[in-house]
Amino acid sequence: MILLSSEAFQQAKAFILNRARPLEQALFRYHFENAPAEAAREALAAFRNPDGGFGHGLEADVQSPLSSALCTSLALHTLISLQTPASHPLVSGAAGWLMANLDRQSLKWRALPPGTGSAPHAPWWNDENGSLEKTFDQFETMPRASILTALWQLPGLAPAELLLSLTEAVVDAAETSTALPTSADSLENALELLAAPGLPEPLRQRLAARLKEIVPNSLEPNPQAWLNYSIEPLKLIPTPHNPAAKWIPRDLIQTNLDFRIQQQSPEGCWEPNWSWFGQYPDVWEAAARPAWRGVVTLKTLLSLRAWKRLA
Repeated sequence: MILLSSEAFQQAKAFILNRARPLEQALFRYHFENAPAEAAREALAAFRNPDGGFGHGLEADVQSPLSSALCTSLALHTLISLQTPASHPLVSGAAGWLMANLDRQSLKWRALPPGTGSAPHAPWWNDENGSLEKTFDQFETMPRASILTALWQLPGLAPAELLLSLTEAVVDAAETSTALPTSADSLENALELLAAPGLPEPLRQRLAARLKEIVPNSLEPNPQAWLNYSIEPLKLIPTPHNPAAKWIPRDLIQTNLDFRIQQQSPEGCWEPNWSWFGQYPDVWEAAARPAWRGVVTLKTLLSLRAWKRLA
């Protein structure tokens, strides 16, 4: 078993504090140095729009300034990690935006609103003739499950009956979806929902039964494949508290942890294992990749700490 050395940790810390976005810098100080949460909330607020939603490249593969369900969900999860109360304006504003932009007929959120494609973005966010819906399985799971994970932890921000109906729709979709086993983002969102505090137990049991069937066979076991974007164990199971951890051979998770530690760059960071494949190359190099380096490095450190891999 490999541990991230104190020297390697200090290199990662220096990278984040000198080269990551202000948000990841503030989140690092909060999670590792007991800094006040308010500084991280202020950094997050830079991505907020007057309508209460979030955009502006918070999710670095989508550089549009427009508010989106994708970015607003990410903001809510960040606020929850900072133990932000539901009454905080950033939380209530984000939840209000999500309620206002829910399609009440389909009970779905569109991940990105029309118009975001005019700004630089990764190719999987291309939206031509309904291609975005096809890429993400008609938004059956992503971003809906991730949004519901947040709302179950923030009582009172969504009508109780609506919250229950939305969650039942997600579980129904998970039980019948043929696309879920091959979608890393959708599986990650579904596993987040499975662990959500407050989720009604009958729905949790149904979702667990389906994911227990899917997850073990969906993971990529080959370390060479982890060099590129894949469903590697740590993507779905970033902490040992994740419900899926008990479904996966322990040695596979440990191998993935060893692999990730060894992938730290000489600069101290962890690189995203994807690119935009030549789409908007200047923006990828100048904006998206630098942002992802900070995001991935912070996530890696948090995961290594959770799995007790920091020396």
